[in-house]
Amino acid sequence: MSSGRVVLKKDRLEEERELLRRLLEKEGLGAPGGQTTHGEAQDQVSSSSAEGLAARPSLFPLSCQQEQLWFLDRFQPGSDFYNVFVTRNLKGDLDIPRLERSLQEMVQRHEILRTCFVIGENEEPRQKVVGERLEVRLPVVDLRESETEEREEQARKIVTEEGSKAFDLRRAPLLRGLLVRTEEREHILALTLHHIICDEWSLGVLMEELEKLYDAYGRGEESPLPELEMQYGDYALEQREWIRAGKFQQQMEYWKGQLAGMPQVLELPADHVRSAQQSFRGGIQQRALAGDLLEGLNALGRGEGASLFMTLMAVFQVLLMRYSGQEDFGVGTSIVNRNRTNTHGLIGFFVNTLVMRANLGGNPTFREVLRQVRQTALSGYDHQDLPFDKLVEELAPDRDISRNPLVQVMLSVNRPMDAQFRSIESSEFGSDIRTSKFDLSMLVEDSRQAKIAFNYSTDLFEAETMERMLGHYVELLKAVVENPEQRVWELPLLTSHEKEQLENWSQTGKDFALGRTVTELFEECAARMPNAVAVEYEEQALAYGDLNRRANQLARYLRSVGVRPDTRVAIGVERGLEMVVGIVAVLKAGGAYVPLDLSYPEQRLRFILQDSAPVALLARSDLQGLPTIDERVQIIDPGNEFVFEDLPETNLDRAETGVDPECVASVIYTSGSTGEPKGSEIPHRSIPGFIFGIDYVRFDEETVLLQHSSVSWDAMMLELWPALLRGGRSVLAYQRVLSAEEIRKYVQKAGVNTLWLTAAQFNAIVESDVRCLA
Repeated sequence: MSSGRVVLKKDRLEEERELLRRLLEKEGLGAPGGQTTHGEAQDQVSSSSAEGLAARPSLFPLSCQQEQLWFLDRFQPGSDFYNVFVTRNLKGDLDIPRLERSLQEMVQRHEILRTCFVIGENEEPRQKVVGERLEVRLPVVDLRESETEEREEQARKIVTEEGSKAFDLRRAPLLRGLLVRTEEREHILALTLHHIICDEWSLGVLMEELEKLYDAYGRGEESPLPELEMQYGDYALEQREWIRAGKFQQQMEYWKGQLAGMPQVLELPADHVRSAQQSFRGGIQQRALAGDLLEGLNALGRGEGASLFMTLMAVFQVLLMRYSGQEDFGVGTSIVNRNRTNTHGLIGFFVNTLVMRANLGGNPTFREVLRQVRQTALSGYDHQDLPFDKLVEELAPDRDISRNPLVQVMLSVNRPMDAQFRSIESSEFGSDIRTSKFDLSMLVEDSRQAKIAFNYSTDLFEAETMERMLGHYVELLKAVVENPEQRVWELPLLTSHEKEQLENWSQTGKDFALGRTVTELFEECAARMPNAVAVEYEEQALAYGDLNRRANQLARYLRSVGVRPDTRVAIGVERGLEMVVGIVAVLKAGGAYVPLDLSYPEQRLRFILQDSAPVALLARSDLQGLPTIDERVQIIDPGNEFVFEDLPETNLDRAETGVDPECVASVIYTSGSTGEPKGSEIPHRSIPGFIFGIDYVRFDEETVLLQHSSVSWDAMMLELWPALLRGGRSVLAYQRVLSAEEIRKYVQKAGVNTLWLTAAQFNAIVESDVRCLA
């Protein structure tokens, strides 16, 4: 799927036209009864009729869309980030001079194709239309001497390199062409333009008119194309006049209300640390949808009065929520923004960006999400004229040159061009996409077998990650067609291959410690190796036997204050030996521990304490670092052993405590970045599953595992239990975020040989100090 060869789907354009007629009536531009067309309304505010094109100025202001790209070009001159291109296979007797003549006529017909950009009065940018005739040539690269099997690869490389050459915006034309000859009667046509003078729709206009001219000239006729009623410069003038007249204010107020409180950033889990500045390097992964799936999606949409775009957007939002954990975020979508009939045949940069806000809180059904997306889309179409950069300017989000403002993810639904040369067979010639303007863009080509492509930033994501994510999107599509009443958090994501992998991992024939509790497994280690070090913290250490005895005493005390299965005990002590004693004791008593990171804001800690409703709190008696709590909650200092030192040191009886594998072992709270934090209950049976019967890492008595994540993260379980349940050693890091140098010190001093790291942490360490992993 090339980056510039498509036109917007017809049914969506019809939606926009109908909505525009309503908008014109609201703005007072429509005659009574709605009889005034867009063209008639435009004539009321613009004098650029066909007769007026003879004597025209050469300087025009930039449209809002152009202005944004002009500034980006000044910021990173000589870049190919905003090149767009169209490539076609041409089979037949190609008349190259006639094709050049046709392209020449296109340049003369559309002023924007002979426009450059200069600095005018008051140091403001202006678009300048070059009046003299510009010669346009189609150089030919002949590959017929190359080996037949190598020609396509060579042609693809040549076309891709041609599309990657930068333009100088000060020099017209911002259009160039190239022909690659692969056989006697086969050529590849590559046209490259700068985005500042065209958009996706424009490429369709360009190819359709180019083919009409070529066919007409072949018959000895003159141009069959009707005179243009206006040029792109007139559109830019009109847009600026609308802004000066305050015509967009009502739409501005709508968008400000629509986006109020929406998080500015959608954080997808990335393979690499985000760079300080976007490079716009990109890649693409794509696949086709089966015909029956596409039919099912269309039927699902029709049942809710929704277009295919709306259905795909709803599923895309679910995918992004499942990957990011965010339930409130914005997804951008491009809209053709050609509201007037006399702009339909123009080449130029008209396209605008709408922000589709997703609000998926409360675990709605997919059908409910689809209805929400439909309403959001229709309302957005009603307010589509406001230039996106003016919205950004008004909302003034925190500026960050490492990501796009307001939306970092896009979705566009397009339709392949249907225009054909009469005398030459014309078809798509795909070329590699090496740029990405956003973190992630989903491009959908609407045809009998819809092609879906993920265009992504290679600075953030690996190709394998995007291939897997695309597979998960297709699985979601299948799931919503099968059962749109499923709730979004329950919709299946895994592909059949991934399910098979899980099945294989789950059937290794090894001891999975099924039917065992965490406390039983720990106690077996303590009995087998009582003198081996279980936990280290700075210069302190606890052997398995000592840890087990102290935890047994504290567990009995916890039982005396009401700790039972399904009750919770909050742990609010600094990372250290007492923290581990407390965790083990809570499980032995039958309760579930709720870890509290004392570096968290007081408001978050108070919420967790109120929401989890613990019967006891393990903390210092002065509650240092913790908010005041309900006086009915027992406060126990695990460091004051005299409180429970006289209690028996033997293991508690399982029949007495009532603990079984289904009992909750821990409650971990989400970050709350998209709303209130939510507590996730982890049962005993879940913990041995990633420690026993696995083959991706070895856990045994030789394991020395560093516990360095926040105690309130689920990663803490990955860093503590694999050591304590297999007889290894857990090394507790000092209470702070560790640098690569600090991790290296733990590796060298404490003999750490096992680390859990996020992809971002791993890449940061590799880039800063890879020796620490040696």
